[in-house]
Amino acid sequence: MGEIVHVDGQEQHRVKGVVERATSCIVATEEDMGWASDDLATLRTIRKEFEAKWDSLKEPLNEGLKRLKAEFEPYVSQLKAAEATVAGKILECKRKLQAEADKAKREREEADRKAREAAAKANMPPPPPKPVTVAEQAPAKGFQVPTTNKKVTTTKVPKWRVVDAAAIPMSCVVDGQESEDLFILNEAYIGKLRRSFGDRPSPIPGIEFYYDETLGVR
Repeated sequence: MGEIVHVDGQEQHRVKGVVERATSCIVATEEDMGWASDDLATLRTIRKEFEAKWDSLKEPLNEGLKRLKAEFEPYVSQLKAAEATVAGKILECKRKLQAEADKAKREREEADRKAREAAAKANMPPPPPKPVTVAEQAPAKGFQVPTTNKKVTTTKVPKWRVVDAAAIPMSCVVDGQESEDLFILNEAYIGKLRRSFGDRPSPIPGIEFYYDETLGVR
């Protein structure tokens, strides 16, 4: 089956002729301007005819796309919402487990500190530090999907937000160097700075650096 052509040979020839005439014309006199104006009017007329034909051919396609969107979009929206719900539950659980691990670590370190202080008061050698407990282990960064063996991974996305607009200076010192202008919020510069700073806190007053976690399946 051959390719469907919507511009027939006569139309192609017509366009070729007026384009060649227009590109080769010389406009040097008032009479030339008159002929060139006639060419310009012809070009515009033909262009509008082609645009009208193009629009007439596009309209059924656009209507078809609208119908497809109306049919599929509700289901896609439901699936996206369900994905967000499950991802939110996973991330909430991960944050909860991380908080519990951090708490267990702090408690162990505090117990070690008190044991060392008690030993020092009793003129005894410091006791060995307590071993890291299972409760202190941070939750996994990735999880295996049992049914597909695919990997669900969590990604930390570096972000920033304004927490006190009044505190943002015109500029500040960043790693020993003067920053770019901050008086008008320089989002591109702040975003670049955020990505390069990693876990370090924001050097800009009024701006907070933080991470947002996302889930991906591979």
